[in-house]
Amino acid sequence: MRADPPPLAFRLPAGWTPVPVPPGREQDIDFAAVHSRGHESFTPNITVSLRLGEPGSLTQMADSSLALLADNERDVVLCRRDVLGTVSLPGLAQHLQFHTLTAGGWVRLAQHQVMLTLPNSRDPYLRFVCIATLTATTRSASAVAPDFRDTLASLRIE
Repeated sequence: MRADPPPLAFRLPAGWTPVPVPPGREQDIDFAAVHSRGHESFTPNITVSLRLGEPGSLTQMADSSLALLADNERDVVLCRRDVLGTVSLPGLAQHLQFHTLTAGGWVRLAQHQVMLTLPNSRDPYLRFVCIATLTATTRSASAVAPDFRDTLASLRIE
């Protein structure tokens, strides 16, 4: 039996604008936003999705995300991976860097991926994982990271 994710709510900080999910990414991404001030030749973006979670799946999700990025971008480096949360509501964060080709040439990007198991008041045995990602140039990442943290702190299942 397939369980559809419940509605996910969060607060998007000022300066961020919701945008349509990129074509072909509708299966992976439920929400996308860009920063109103582009930095250099790349506009910082936040994406969010909610998926059915399974035991042990956070590391598998992180490994799959890393492999997908390595298949599509250049010089992908896993800089750091941290376990978050609690035993009952685990989470995982990873920081990656890579080069991507933009209209202005090759750009070095930083990507922060956070996978959080969220409590489900409708069915405590059915767990969902929120996957939130911030992508920005390595130069602008620290300027937009506080907004990403604020977005993460506001996540909740409705």
